[in-house]
Amino acid sequence: MHKCYTFLIFMVLLLPSLGLSSLDVFFRWLFDTQFLAVAAVRFECVFLPDNGAFFVNYVIASAFIGNAMDLLRIPGLLMYMIRLCLARSAAERRNVKRHQAYEFQFGAAYAWMMCVFTVVMTYSITCPIIVPFGESAPPPNTAVHSQKERVNERRKIKQSMEKMGAR
Repeated sequence: MHKCYTFLIFMVLLLPSLGLSSLDVFFRWLFDTQFLAVAAVRFECVFLPDNGAFFVNYVIASAFIGNAMDLLRIPGLLMYMIRLCLARSAAERRNVKRHQAYEFQFGAAYAWMMCVFTVVMTYSITCPIIVPFGESAPPPNTAVHSQKERVNERRKIKQSMEKMGAR
């Protein structure tokens, strides 16, 4: 999670703030003595009006499009359909239907949520319009995942009650 958060902060906050497009350009800018003399580094986007607008757009896109894609769970649905189509027997189909839920990746989701929070806190003083969109940006998978866990717990309790009743 720490590595993912560091990578996200570097790629989302630091490089665009410096007007650099990739790690390659960053390392050349940092260590190559001839790079600044030969290459034209665009520092027009470093200044606040353009930079603030970029991050407001980023937070809005991550809040609305990212959350919608997380709620739709398209990759999980596609994997479920593929595994269901590749199942050869009714027992395999039943097994695929029982194990359709994929494991929630807390580390990546938490790192992404903290990255958006960091961007919002960084630019909330100079661009206060970013704050309402930053509040809606945390991924909703935590609510979906916690409901799945509640359903699984209820199922386990029901199964254990049935076993106790059968004895």
